[in-house]
Amino acid sequence: MAPVVVVWKWVCGRDVIIAEIPDKRNGRHGRDMVFYNGVTHHDTRVYEVHVNDVHAMDITTGLGFVGDGALSHVLLFVTKRHEVVPNKWEDPHRDAVGDTIKYLVSAIAEEFENRMGEMPWYDTIFDPLLEGRGYLHGLVDTWVPEDDLRVRKCGVVGGDDDDDELYDGDDDDDDELYDGGDDDDDELYDGGDDDDDELYDGGH
Repeated sequence: MAPVVVVWKWVCGRDVIIAEIPDKRNGRHGRDMVFYNGVTHHDTRVYEVHVNDVHAMDITTGLGFVGDGALSHVLLFVTKRHEVVPNKWEDPHRDAVGDTIKYLVSAIAEEFENRMGEMPWYDTIFDPLLEGRGYLHGLVDTWVPEDDLRVRKCGVVGGDDDDDELYDGDDDDDDELYDGGDDDDDELYDGGDDDDDELYDGGH
């Protein structure tokens, strides 16, 4: 089955697409899924994150449900796949990885809007070389960047004032691959390309 796009956002100057891989749903994942007490069963999903057509991260997700089928606990295991992703977040700039994860949590909240427990919670676990971002846990809820208490500029460490360079910091032409005006998600993914760096079309 073709990947299913769940998020397509412009994250600080980068075209970010998150797509579930249906063929990997409830498959072997090698993760230690430890949910809160009360969770009686769970599903697993694998999402690919593409940044400007580059396969940048994988997010293996565990969805824990209580007895009545309501979503109660979400686990997100994040793996870096490309150097476009920074290993750690530096204040005072926005955290591109964090924003990407919160967009995914928001999409999950929308999907399970009518099937969530009273206090559905999510936790994020990072694989090396990614360093943990301690704030990436909380209620499963919809989110936009303006929800943050202190909205940070997009940017990178080291005195670079180019706000379009949050993910990798090199100043290249791929900042303009996406103009943000295309709402047609149905053709984001080109399933016939074997080149991982060009899995997503994104060039509308």
